[in-house]
Amino acid sequence: MKFDSANNEWTLYWSDSNGRWHIFDLISPDCIDEILEEIECDRTNIFWG
Repeated sequence: MKFDSANNEWTLYWSDSNGRWHIFDLISPDCIDEILEEIECDRTNIFWG
């Protein structure tokens, strides 16, 4: 996760198999609770494998 102080929002990123980081764009970047829930649930299996 990365905080953008200019826009006052969090952005969630995921790492591919080459170590490159990409924005996780399936949720909005303005709600930290949604971001944390997405990491915990990991419905795409990209955070916890």
